Amino acid sequence: MSGSYDPEKFRRDLGRQLRALRRESGLTQAVVAKHAEIGNEFVSRLENGQGSPSLDTLGRLAAALDIPVSELFQFENESPTQQRTTKRLMRVLNRLGEEEIDLVLRMAEQVARYQSRSSQDLPESSCA
Repeated sequence: MSGSYDPEKFRRDLGRQLRALRRESGLTQAVVAKHAEIGNEFVSRLENGQGSPSLDTLGRLAAALDIPVSELFQFENESPTQQRTTKRLMRVLNRLGEEEIDLVLRMAEQVARYQSRSSQDLPESSCA
């Protein structure tokens, strides 16, 4: 096998993601616990990487946060800031048609090319 599984790291990552999503939703642990039909203490334990939720519990947590279950597991490569930015962008894109999405992508590509050229044009040192 090429990958290794670290259950403690997985629980910590899941807990961080759960906390970030809950906070982003503006909900307290108590509200999430009530909607997910689990105890407040269990939500706290999960957020601190100390619990292993069942599939049913994961489904209820996602429903309480009004997100797809898969979003609970999107924690491997993105920082919380990147996740929030991605989520904001997806909300905007979901309201657009195909032509508008293509336009947004072309604009983003132009900005990225401009940024790349601008950073290459900077002098090595600007000491006076």
